[in-house]
Amino acid sequence: MGKASGSRERPDPETSDVEARVVVTGEVDMATAPALARDLQAAIRDHPARVFVDLRAVDFLDSSGINALVRAHHLAEGFGVALILESPNETCQRVLKVAGLDTLFRIRA
Repeated sequence: MGKASGSRERPDPETSDVEARVVVTGEVDMATAPALARDLQAAIRDHPARVFVDLRAVDFLDSSGINALVRAHHLAEGFGVALILESPNETCQRVLKVAGLDTLFRIRA
């Protein structure tokens, strides 16, 4: 049996106006991180040029939440999608910095 292959045109993150936004609120922990991961994966798999992850209303971010963000970052890279953390509050900024991930992500204030 043959294997079908196809390609999708990937929008240029610098010039395309196709965007998606995932708004995150409350606590991101082992109970809520799977839902965040699913939402991020769905947004990325739609192939927008950019996915903005709005973190301004996050009260708590643990290693499960960080794992979801890192996995989304790697998935986005594979799809040619820019993943941008938007307006991370002080809590999120501190966690990202302590984890050494503040330089991995594109962050927009």
